[in-house]
Amino acid sequence: MTENINKYNEGKIYKLLSNNLYYYIGSTINSLNKRLSYHKQSSKKFPNRKIYKYINSIGWDNIKIELIENFSCSHKKELNERENYYIKQHIKDEKCLNIKKAVLNKEEIIQQHKQYREENKDKLKEYFTHYNIVNSIKRNEYNKEYVKENEEKVKNARKKYYENNKELITQKNNTYKETNKELVAKRKKIWAEKNTEHIKSHSKEYREENKEYIKEKTKKYYEENKEKILEKFKKYNETNKDKLKEKQAEYRAKNKEQIQCNCGGSYIKLGKSKHEKTNKHTKYIIEQQVLTHK
Repeated sequence: MTENINKYNEGKIYKLLSNNLYYYIGSTINSLNKRLSYHKQSSKKFPNRKIYKYINSIGWDNIKIELIENFSCSHKKELNERENYYIKQHIKDEKCLNIKKAVLNKEEIIQQHKQYREENKDKLKEYFTHYNIVNSIKRNEYNKEYVKENEEKVKNARKKYYENNKELITQKNNTYKETNKELVAKRKKIWAEKNTEHIKSHSKEYREENKEYIKEKTKKYYEENKEKILEKFKKYNETNKDKLKEKQAEYRAKNKEQIQCNCGGSYIKLGKSKHEKTNKHTKYIIEQQVLTHK
């Protein structure tokens, strides 16, 4: 532990300086020659960094390293803060090749990450798309296994998360649906086609268990949206006039067969209710009841 602390006694703040006075400020606990050597190695590994892009374009022969200050300290944080002191004074200078301070606060780190994401959108999208494809099967298998083993825990966690973030989740879902209308509709259709029996069974069961609730909810919705609903039906009927006539004609054709009633009369399938209210049918029913009770 003592050795790790003591090495910062050799702390130095230095400057890489080009012939045309562009410069980079850094810190080290090594000799300046050794630090320069490390920079040369890094310029091959990370050629896209601003400092190395510039140096590689003019060549290392045009760069020298200069001592700004010997800074004896106890640990890395102190050395970085001293380096930061110099960078802050020069970072707005167009000849300064430092793109960030040595020490960043929380807000600066967030801003730096945000800026990086903005500047590398396509690159990050490509990386994550590739990553998701490569790892999707493995991830899905792991998720299924985890959910299976921790069903109650996962259920409670999801419920808690939803309750704490209800508005945000609703907003995100609505935004996604609005932005991806066609995709959402397509997915719903595919799911419905694959789960027809499940939907029928679940819907029937739900309707039977919640008759009063559905009735009340439907009634309330109709009362609150009466004009809107009537206007919608009116518009639909006008737009689909011919189609509706055709459907009605088809339905009548299918149900026009005369059905003989025990009362001696006849009716079509659609007219059963009306027929049962006629005098002839009513008289027949009364006669049957009298005969039955004799």
